[in-house]
Amino acid sequence: SHVERLRGLSRDMPAKTGVYRWLDEAGNVLYVGKAKNLRSRTSHYLAPALIQSSPRHRKLLASARMLDSVLTPGGEADALALEARLIQRERPALNILLKDAPKPESARIVLTSKNGVGQIFVAKFQDEAQSEASRGARVWTLPTREAANRMMG
Repeated sequence: SHVERLRGLSRDMPAKTGVYRWLDEAGNVLYVGKAKNLRSRTSHYLAPALIQSSPRHRKLLASARMLDSVLTPGGEADALALEARLIQRERPALNILLKDAPKPESARIVLTSKNGVGQIFVAKFQDEAQSEASRGARVWTLPTREAANRMMG
């Protein structure tokens, strides 16, 4: 079965720090992750107990046909940075946390009024900013330095 093939690919992963990608049959990226130990982390996805208990993992494994990785000799910090860049570029359907995150060099500033009191905050995710905008809030995406200046000045 394709899951057995994925188990073989996972066993062949190096026990080193890096970024891994789950791909479908056409080569489309389904999910991007980082790990201190690529072999251990990718094997975890294929554990029968996890497949049985997690609808999210079942969905991933139903479509996944390939697994690849990139080693990051600079360690965890490099893996985190590469993971974020790949998610922003590939926009995998199953990466729900980082794909809508603002780029580190920008911030989403939200100005809203609740009960007649003005509030300003930095939205962490695009959907949070959109949700506030749909309720009439003003939303800006600004370079981080300009955002800090506007909030302080």
